Amino acid sequence: MKTTKTKIILVILLFAVAGEAYSHPVDMETARRLAQNFMGRMRSTSKTVSDVVTEQLEGHDSFYVVNFREGGWVMVSADDATIPVLAYSYDATYRLEDEKPGGFLFLIDGYKEEVDMSRKTGATGSREVIEMMDAVLLIIMK
Repeated sequence: MKTTKTKIILVILLFAVAGEAYSHPVDMETARRLAQNFMGRMRSTSKTVSDVVTEQLEGHDSFYVVNFREGGWVMVSADDATIPVLAYSYDATYRLEDEKPGGFLFLIDGYKEEVDMSRKTGATGSREVIEMMDAVLLIIMK
């Protein structure tokens, strides 16, 4: 278990060091827009945001989970040095108080640590990550 965590941290550091532009926090409004654009592109329909859940580590935003009235959610990183969409569901609702499987908790804890490491080190986003973020934000909804 300890070697797995060490490997994860080393991979995160590798991505942080390999980037080209300084990271910036992603605000909730940008996350909402990104989630709507992403879901619209994936499902070819427009969905209405019902609420946004913020997950934090040590008092800092790690990611936002944007829930939709019609069902489904999109998990958006709170730092633009990481890939913008971390996870999504077409029909479920994400709530902090819901019990989650151990594997899923391990995954989101890893996301929290990656975003926290990026914030603490002033990590940089790779050109590919920046282009991915821009592409999702620039999708024109019909």
